Amino acid sequence: MKNKLYIVTGGSNGFGRALVFKILEKNQFVISLSRSLLPNKDIEMYKDTFFQFKIDFTQSFSSKATHSLKNSIKRMNLKKIDEVILINNAAIVGPIDRIEKINEKDISKHMQINLSAPMTMTRIFLELFSKYKGHKTVVQITSGAALNPVEGWALYCAGKAGLNMFNQVLALQNRGDQNFKAMGYSPGVMDTNMQKNIRTAKKSQFPQIEDFKRYKNEKQLRPPEYVADDLLRIMSDWADIETGHTYRVR
Repeated sequence: MKNKLYIVTGGSNGFGRALVFKILEKNQFVISLSRSLLPNKDIEMYKDTFFQFKIDFTQSFSSKATHSLKNSIKRMNLKKIDEVILINNAAIVGPIDRIEKINEKDISKHMQINLSAPMTMTRIFLELFSKYKGHKTVVQITSGAALNPVEGWALYCAGKAGLNMFNQVLALQNRGDQNFKAMGYSPGVMDTNMQKNIRTAKKSQFPQIEDFKRYKNEKQLRPPEYVADDLLRIMSDWADIETGHTYRVR
């Protein structure tokens, strides 16, 4: 089995948490950057392969993230790592409302987390591993909302659409590097706190609210563990990954 290092943002909750543990169960290395930390009791058995750091993606974080990643990488032998992977997962869905009712501060916060932060993390990743000779992969966790407008989700739709285009440019400008790939992944609707937050919206803010309540009541939300398995399946063979392509949960 090839040795891989995964760097995951938002790895302490929801899909990110499920992804972290699925990777650790495969005896691979993980560095998690998140606004909260996983309890020691949950990660004690992975102390040699798991590193986590508290990062607030609403604030300027570049120096802290770079320092944390460098310290973690020093504890590994990169010569024995066949692939390094960045998964930009951290995101928020709100505020959900008509655009004229959302203030400038909330607009800036949303775009900082959902667009600026993954762009910055990608820059840090490319800089830190510029001399690395193995395979490098950047994964942007995107959404169907990047392609289909959802009333009340102006910020989320715009941020994810921007992230999609950023990733396509990333793939294009690195097309000459045979060891680099950039892909997107759309996980669909999952049973996470994000969905719980969506269901608290008022119909005046989000006209489709009843559909999302029905998804929960009719058990149409996928477990995040299932989706994590699906993403790792897609990434299992680096040669099969199509750079610039966005994959969707099957």
